[in-house]
Amino acid sequence: MNFDHAVPEMSRSKQIRILAISVAAVALVVVSVSAIHSWLNQPPPPPVPLPPGIVQLTQGQVSSLKLETAGADDGYARTGASGQIAVDETRSTPVFLPYSGQVQRVFVQNGDRVTAGTPLLSVRTTDIADARDALAAAAAQRSSALAQVRVASENTARAEEIYRTAGGALKDLQQARSDLVAAQSQLGIANAAMTAARAKLSVFGASGGGGGEAVMRAPISGIVVTRAISQGQYVSGGAGAGAGAAPAFLIADLSRVWLVAQVAESDASRVHIGDRVVVTATAYPGRKFDAVINNVGAQIDPVSHRLQVRATIANPDGALKPQMFANFTIETPDREVQSLAAAPRALSLPTEAVIHEGDTARVWVWQGKGRVKVRDVATGESHDGRVTILGGLRPGEKVVTQGAIFVNEAGLD
Repeated sequence: MNFDHAVPEMSRSKQIRILAISVAAVALVVVSVSAIHSWLNQPPPPPVPLPPGIVQLTQGQVSSLKLETAGADDGYARTGASGQIAVDETRSTPVFLPYSGQVQRVFVQNGDRVTAGTPLLSVRTTDIADARDALAAAAAQRSSALAQVRVASENTARAEEIYRTAGGALKDLQQARSDLVAAQSQLGIANAAMTAARAKLSVFGASGGGGGEAVMRAPISGIVVTRAISQGQYVSGGAGAGAGAAPAFLIADLSRVWLVAQVAESDASRVHIGDRVVVTATAYPGRKFDAVINNVGAQIDPVSHRLQVRATIANPDGALKPQMFANFTIETPDREVQSLAAAPRALSLPTEAVIHEGDTARVWVWQGKGRVKVRDVATGESHDGRVTILGGLRPGEKVVTQGAIFVNEAGLD
């Protein structure tokens, strides 16, 4: 059997069409591949810019933050104020120099504990010589007065005897008695002058002996709070110091101190003498001190519109130092609990949530989907690690607390 047979030849035009179709198909594939490659390698579109004041955070950044919801329940039912620790003026004594001269030695420093009579400083002064001269003059005057009293007493006794026995003149007796009274008066003046001269020397820390160096001693026991004098310094004391002169030393018993605070005018009606308060100091985070209000100012400051309030604090270990910053919160007496419960409470946030820049305070409010928005707020007093928010924030809004400072830095970039 013969299977050979002839294959019909393809026409020239048909071959050309097939070739053209093949070329077109290959070109289409090449163009498609090129387009796909170009599409896959083109840069991503630029992100849509966010409105000013909004920051977009990554999931990792969000997980490192803490949020707190602002609400009326986190406000303060108690009244608070800020101020400074001060010396209890009923337990302190400013030491002024009663004489002028040059300081020879200073025996104490700031912070030293002294007892009454402890030497504070010595001064070489001519005032001591003047006082000793005055004492010597008073002593001489007294000796002369004593002699005059003795003579006048003898003359009076003689005149009385003559008048009784020999018929002496009455006028002679009266004159003798008058002379005795005058002599006794002079003796009294001399005694007073001697007492004054001795007292002056005692104030100078000197005696009637020689030497021109006066020693000033502590008038009370306590701590040397301030020392405004140095060795070699020339000082003017007594009348030469002038009005308003600063004391050389301030000595105070710091086992009890004052907190002098400024209460907002809106809280003035809630503060009373005898109210118990809790004091916190910036230097001792977490530590609380019990105190009692012992003075309320008679008027509001016309500039700050605040009321000065003073509280007494027991300070047996001396932890509280004058000029330390401190806050107090009033434990409201029972008579005001109901009225305060009905009063609107201010919002508050942890202090770390509030960013202060100059006179501006801001917080970062959660917007959802990793976004936070900056918000300026008005702040009030700070207490126990929280700050009162007076305006700019609504109850129910979530605010960044932990990590707010980092969000703020990101928002400023």
